[in-house]
Amino acid sequence: VTIYTTDKDLYQIVGDNICVQHPGKPVIEKQTIIDIYGMEPTKLVMLKAFKGDVSDNIPKIPVRLMPKIKIALTELINKSESVENVYSNMTSNFPKYKDFQDFKSRALINESLIKFKTDITVELLEPPVGDANVLAASIGVDLKQWSESV
Repeated sequence: VTIYTTDKDLYQIVGDNICVQHPGKPVIEKQTIIDIYGMEPTKLVMLKAFKGDVSDNIPKIPVRLMPKIKIALTELINKSESVENVYSNMTSNFPKYKDFQDFKSRALINESLIKFKTDITVELLEPPVGDANVLAASIGVDLKQWSESV
């Protein structure tokens, strides 16, 4: 499945059978994300919980992610399954430990806002074959109004 979007939030669902393509750009696959971010696509939620997302009004944790801290945080995220787990694995000798601890609740809230719900059951219905109104509705055209104007 290829999802055409400019929204990087969808990177978190990239996997073996799902990729993302920005219009006019190369396809973003699982390995692309690993190469760019140094982590699996599902782990990006944790990274964004710390870095924030200006486009979605998610505030960053106010800890400057200098290269040493970014590397340490990436290693910690790769060993963890959630932001809570990142904090459980963070020891007192972690760079800027106190600063990270001061903003733990913010990071947890950010994670809940960023992470897509994947435990929802959706029933997919097949549209009736040949029903032009169903097709038109899916692309936002009112066929009756359109046919009266022609």
